[in-house]
Amino acid sequence: MATAVTEEFLNRGRELLETGDYLEARTLFTKLILSDPYDLKLWNYRASVHLKLGYPELSFADAARCLQLVDKKLPETKISDDDYAYLVIMKVDALYSCFLAAEGLDSPNAMLYYIERLLKNAHLLEDNIRQKIVDKKHELQKKVKETTESFKKQNIPIDPERISDLGRMHQVIYPWDEFESFEQSDTETVLKELNSSLERFAPKLSVVCM
Repeated sequence: MATAVTEEFLNRGRELLETGDYLEARTLFTKLILSDPYDLKLWNYRASVHLKLGYPELSFADAARCLQLVDKKLPETKISDDDYAYLVIMKVDALYSCFLAAEGLDSPNAMLYYIERLLKNAHLLEDNIRQKIVDKKHELQKKVKETTESFKKQNIPIDPERISDLGRMHQVIYPWDEFESFEQSDTETVLKELNSSLERFAPKLSVVCM
């Protein structure tokens, strides 16, 4: 259960998000992550901040970290029904954050991947959100099909299965600074996990430490 101080800072972070003070929000949520690196919602909040700041790569890294933490905790048998329900909702939120970050990266393959995972939990989504995701799925499928046909007509030697990997993927320098929540000995492991999750659908994206 969050402490009163944590709740106070969380409320302040939400206010900063609502008023558009994203740099200050980023600093605040990073400090909170330092104090509790296993708090799922903190990673998801910072994912939102990074997306607002125009850094979808960093947003994806934070959302992926949130998702990793959820997936590690869900299989636990000694958790209450309330905690289980909370984790399920957080998983949907993290999946949606990953989807939004992938959209910012203009990676149809990543978007489709998270759309499929979101639709497996469609009963947890609000009607307007679910419809938005379904419409986006159809739009992306159409885009991939049109791009594939375009390549074929031009006789461009490219594997059609790789069309959906064509996004704005590039190497990213992750600003791992004194506020980050892991010791240096853990940094390599964390980044390895993130890059491993990225490799499947974003082979040109690599998150590294400064």
